[in-house]
Amino acid sequence: MNNTITSSSGQVAKVTVRRSECSDAEAIENLLSPEALELFGPINVLQLLEKANLAVTLASEEGDVMAHASFFDHPVASLVDPPHWESFFCKHFKADALTPWNTLFIHLFVSQTAFSAASFQHIMSAVFNTTAELDFVCLLSSTSVRLDAALDELLEPLQRLTEEEKEEEEEEEEDEKDKAAAELMAFVCHRRRLCPRLHVRPARVEDHDDVMHIVAQQTKILSVLKRPYFLSELIEAQDENNHAAVCECDGTITGFISVTAKVDVRRLQEHFDLKHFGGLCKAEHDAGDADDSASHAEPHHPHEAEEPPQEPQPEPREEPESEGQQECQEEDEEVLSATSDETSGEPNAFCIQFFFSERNYEIRSLDLIPYIFQLFPDLDFCIITVPTISLDFPLLQNFLRVPPRPGSLLPSDLYILHRDGLRSVDVRPALESDRDGLADLVRRVRRGRVALLRDLDLLLDNQAPALGTRAHVDGSLTPTQAECPLQAFVADVDGILVGLLIIRDETNMEYIRARYNIENFIYFSHHGVQEHAQLRHFVLRRCFQHFSRHLFKETLRLARKSSLYHRVYPLGSGREDGCVDHLDFVLDCAVPVRPRRQIIYPLEELGFNAPARSITEEQAPFALNLISRKLTMEPKVTVNARIVLVGASDTGLSFLEVLCFCPHLRFNNLTLISTHGFPADYGPAGIKFLSTSHAYNSREMAQLPLRSCVAEVAAKMVAINRKSKHVVVSGGAKIPYDYLVLCTGLQYQVPCPTRVDQDQAETNEQRKEASFPPRYTGTVPSNFFTLNDPHDCNTARDWLLENFVRKSDNAVVYGKGLDVFTTVEMLLRMGVRGSCIHLVLTPPAGHVANDNPPPSDATDDTKDSPRETTVTSDSPPESDVTNDPPPESDVTNYSPRQSDVTSDSPRQSDETDDSPRTTTVANDSPCESDVTNDPPLESDVTHDSPRESDVANDSPRESDITDESPGESDNDSPGENDITNDPPPETDATTDPLAEIDVADDLPFESDVTSDSPLETDGTNDPPPEIDVTSDSPPEIDDSNDSPRAIDDTSESLSESDVTNESPPGSDVTQSSPPASDVADESAHRIGVAGSPALENGTSGDPPPDSGVADDPPPEPRVATDSPPKMISNEPPPEPRGVYFSDAGVESAVMAALEAAQVHIHRDCLLMQMNNGEHPDPLTSVSFSTGSEALQLSCGVFINLSSRGVDYDAFGSINSSFLVFDGRLVIDGAFRTNDAAIWGAGPLTKFSRSYYSDEWSHANFNSKEVGQELATMLLRHFDPTLEAHREIPGAADRLVPVYKRPKIQGGTLPGRLNYLCVTKPVASGPRGPSVACGRRIATGRPESGDYFCLHLDRNQVVETITCLSLQPLPVHNLMCLYGKHQQLLGQLLVRLQLRQIHDLYSFFRQSWCLAIFHDRFSDFEEELLQGDAKVDCEEPQGAAPRDLMKNPSSRAPLRINAAKYLSFNRNLLPMFTCPEDL
Repeated sequence: MNNTITSSSGQVAKVTVRRSECSDAEAIENLLSPEALELFGPINVLQLLEKANLAVTLASEEGDVMAHASFFDHPVASLVDPPHWESFFCKHFKADALTPWNTLFIHLFVSQTAFSAASFQHIMSAVFNTTAELDFVCLLSSTSVRLDAALDELLEPLQRLTEEEKEEEEEEEEDEKDKAAAELMAFVCHRRRLCPRLHVRPARVEDHDDVMHIVAQQTKILSVLKRPYFLSELIEAQDENNHAAVCECDGTITGFISVTAKVDVRRLQEHFDLKHFGGLCKAEHDAGDADDSASHAEPHHPHEAEEPPQEPQPEPREEPESEGQQECQEEDEEVLSATSDETSGEPNAFCIQFFFSERNYEIRSLDLIPYIFQLFPDLDFCIITVPTISLDFPLLQNFLRVPPRPGSLLPSDLYILHRDGLRSVDVRPALESDRDGLADLVRRVRRGRVALLRDLDLLLDNQAPALGTRAHVDGSLTPTQAECPLQAFVADVDGILVGLLIIRDETNMEYIRARYNIENFIYFSHHGVQEHAQLRHFVLRRCFQHFSRHLFKETLRLARKSSLYHRVYPLGSGREDGCVDHLDFVLDCAVPVRPRRQIIYPLEELGFNAPARSITEEQAPFALNLISRKLTMEPKVTVNARIVLVGASDTGLSFLEVLCFCPHLRFNNLTLISTHGFPADYGPAGIKFLSTSHAYNSREMAQLPLRSCVAEVAAKMVAINRKSKHVVVSGGAKIPYDYLVLCTGLQYQVPCPTRVDQDQAETNEQRKEASFPPRYTGTVPSNFFTLNDPHDCNTARDWLLENFVRKSDNAVVYGKGLDVFTTVEMLLRMGVRGSCIHLVLTPPAGHVANDNPPPSDATDDTKDSPRETTVTSDSPPESDVTNDPPPESDVTNYSPRQSDVTSDSPRQSDETDDSPRTTTVANDSPCESDVTNDPPLESDVTHDSPRESDVANDSPRESDITDESPGESDNDSPGENDITNDPPPETDATTDPLAEIDVADDLPFESDVTSDSPLETDGTNDPPPEIDVTSDSPPEIDDSNDSPRAIDDTSESLSESDVTNESPPGSDVTQSSPPASDVADESAHRIGVAGSPALENGTSGDPPPDSGVADDPPPEPRVATDSPPKMISNEPPPEPRGVYFSDAGVESAVMAALEAAQVHIHRDCLLMQMNNGEHPDPLTSVSFSTGSEALQLSCGVFINLSSRGVDYDAFGSINSSFLVFDGRLVIDGAFRTNDAAIWGAGPLTKFSRSYYSDEWSHANFNSKEVGQELATMLLRHFDPTLEAHREIPGAADRLVPVYKRPKIQGGTLPGRLNYLCVTKPVASGPRGPSVACGRRIATGRPESGDYFCLHLDRNQVVETITCLSLQPLPVHNLMCLYGKHQQLLGQLLVRLQLRQIHDLYSFFRQSWCLAIFHDRFSDFEEELLQGDAKVDCEEPQGAAPRDLMKNPSSRAPLRINAAKYLSFNRNLLPMFTCPEDL
């Protein structure tokens, strides 16, 4: 609300009225004057802002606070007891009109002195204008205090009762409180002085021009704009069934409404569930058929309210509904004056046809409702239909939204208001006399009714003397109920009970605070322990839904609470849930609270320094909703747009999570279409068959409000109708949409056998030249399992336990990637003998086609393809227009660059870049090698490319529906530590673009350099034995060898130092001598580090000046080479890579474990025949083609983990609806397809070729982050607090979006080895990324199950984490290491060089690390960076960079901020000593 105010001296200022924020507290305190403190008493501004029902700030154009006012629903507690202020006012003042519904009390007003009067008037006008039910604002103060002139202008003294009038009241014994009341004065400000109720009258023809002026600004309805006299005709046609009215303010028309009693009730009954409203018909049985005389109203008002158009009834669909919708449909008729369930008879409703209002008067348009009900005294319901895509508007605040029937394609929502909803509601504590009325209220409630009645009986029977207050209970209550006394409150309308709310004290607040982000909404320290309550039961009749907020507000006041929490446990959890009817009413008022990421504590090591048991002990997971005092007067923005998500992938779940956690938005039409609905908790077997991305687990899913806010449809998408905007699912049901989001990911498909004769020795090399196989349409054997999600895994597990484990048949696991290894481990755990398991590995990437993904893709969104699917690896058309077969170039590698003519490795355009590019145009620019060496793709003949050189793109054209491009997984990382099928990279030292990087870039401190002489490296020198550090900033060593060898060269096999090193356990010695900058003399054993922390207890400190390796040298390690290792200074050491894993050591350990378990391994195999070409069910034998002769195996069960690609049904739906499909669904940088209503994200998609960046796609990034960004983009269309959506400029639209979170994958590998790999996002490449610079740090050995490897980039930031351990991994802790600088990790490099770290697992279990693992540490880090940036801006230009730890001017603020961080989070970090403890 923008406006101007004028000071007493005539100065004009432009101001904005907004809700106050906690950040305003300091400015408000500066406005406090002695007069304000005398009038309002001692003030704690922050606590006032925290608990006020409404806090308003007047800000200047520059954002400065000019005035502030805080409003409560009760007087100052020190003057009057908040729950009893009504009786106090009735006893001492003439205040019969004051009720909790229409009254607020002002607790503070401050302003700049010059603008005091104008500010108070402006704030009061805004409060009345935005709070429709508010009529009075009161102030209670001492008689000895005189009001400020600004307040005195608007506040009138409230007249006291005379002695005679008091005698008429009930005589009570006067006590000290009555005497004190005589010294109090009450003042009141009436609405009529600032914002009088709008005057409503019948519309006249002469009002036409004034109304059309509003219409022209508010609507685009052609039926109105093209008929200039349409409204005149409508006004003239008024009769007993048609009325029109206007509302006026000071003689100016501000709104228009048209209503009619001609309603087609039957059509409404077809599309909406009206059984709770008597079918909108009267109860008379002799009434005639109302449909004969009903007529349809035309589309109406600027918000596009409309009558349902004539449409045939669509086919019904089987659509599971959300819990809130299910509960809404369990209750029968709930209105006071209409309880009939009749669905036929005379209509009992009238309809709003048109409604127009000036924008500044929209909230006050509610004054029209009582008037239009007077026009139809014999009708009980007022209805209005609004298009689903229309924005929310205030007139609907009192209306109840009716969910559409399953199968309805009507693009409108129906809102209903019953006449009884205009009555006033009184909220009071429950009484014993209410027992019968409450029993009738909950009679038709089903879910939780037994628990509600039990608690109600206990409360009424055992707490009757102190009902509604805290009281002791006898032994008949359970211990939990004894600890948490119940309080019950009822909503009373003229003696009829219409609502019930039962709460109990929340005694588990430490657990809630530690596990949920409640401090995003409240300042916990400003709320007393006794001020938190838990919502136990809630029942409210439908027609009083708009009183929900008032019911919660009054409950908090009467119970003396400040916060109310509601827990939603997942179905089937075994927890006794309360009765909440209707859940939608609670969700409309409450805000969902995000769960917090938890630290995994080493409790045994911490001992008494560990957090309280109430925090660390696990409880049953639940979704949490919060209602606080200030939220009771903050209505949400309702979004009715039908948003349909296809695919319960990580990307899709993250998308839904963001929408559901929007605190100020309420999405009413969210639908998920997935083969098995939401991922369910199938137990450990459901997740251990497949690898995981660690994005969501069953506990995290239970903590999200998805099932309460999203409707599930357990089916597959089979068609998209873009014209009618609906999706057809398996079974024929139709799901309408306004926005369709496709996130199906990639799935394993049933492979199509080649069906060649076994006598013909067809090799894979011949297969390489063959076309893509067709779709498999045969019978899927009963013992053939394709695993894509936990449901498939659970089905396979049950079958194996029942039909296979006790037999000696062969189990064939077919595929490649991480999933095949985790599946083999699961089979071994189930009891299948290793000698009966045949692991058949398909050819690595590049052997058959360059599109196959690395094993890391095994944790993709694989949930929407049932086992019975017949989808195979046939290729979808390259384009929807031509439907050409896949181009030949899709099965061949790229042409080599000119500099690598003799190399078989494809081109890697991002070899010198450590992070995703913002744009890829420069890297794809044509160069000589691109033009002369890259032949054009045959498939590009029909493709419009701007220039020939661009056709030879760095990335393959992904046209195969089963394309397995590196990194196409939604959950897995294609990054440097990605598990790939590629041979180790061959590094050409002469072409390394980063060969001349400065040595100092990789050193801990530049100031540590005390000698300019280079290190003298000798084979007899003792490198630190505890680490494996590979430095790409090469030390200055002898460079005379013409054929140097990298120190950690594992291009052929695992480094010998990783296998035969005789250094102490846990060490992996492959590092060269320390860099020159860390050496104080010429000896490689003597390291003098100045100012480096090196205390044994793990805290920072300075080591002794003479400390060094030479003082206590460790045993001399064996060097893996016979001669001293040397390396040239211009070549970084290559990463040890394997064929199936990114780390050769991990691969070696896994293969050794498979051999130890006697598992048969067959490499480079392709499925050739099933049952020798005969009927495949049951499957008894399988044949494979190899590089030499055919392989035939007997088969008792076949587990397929191959042919990953786009689901065939999803592809058919996309292609038949003419969405652009180029191997993947084509989108732009804003997730949009060629249809503005259809969006896409995840591995299903690729960027348009116009970006010239085929090496980048969503599959290269963290799927959870992609889903969050997708939701952020969509929210721009609905969230009024965000900047309005604008089209992206043409130049910016050509930039590929960049995401920063790491790719994560993990699982349990053979040998019961727990595996975790965290990598940065990198571009796809046929041979994977090459490590261009940085350090490799490793402790332990993969074979011993204690392997921990970190890779630091050139800036000494962790970019890769690889763990292989026999012990369970603290995954959430380890993931926090990504992106952290080594100095932040306890000066990691310095400690390694000082030989203080023998095991990284133990090092990161130390207590100092727990502060880094805290979920709010990233926020703390960001604050420090912002503060440092401000200081840097103040530094003179050309000044040297500052070291925060060494600069005294920055160290002090750093310590202060760190102390604040530890103090604020000491409930989770009690192992740190805070300053207040000293």
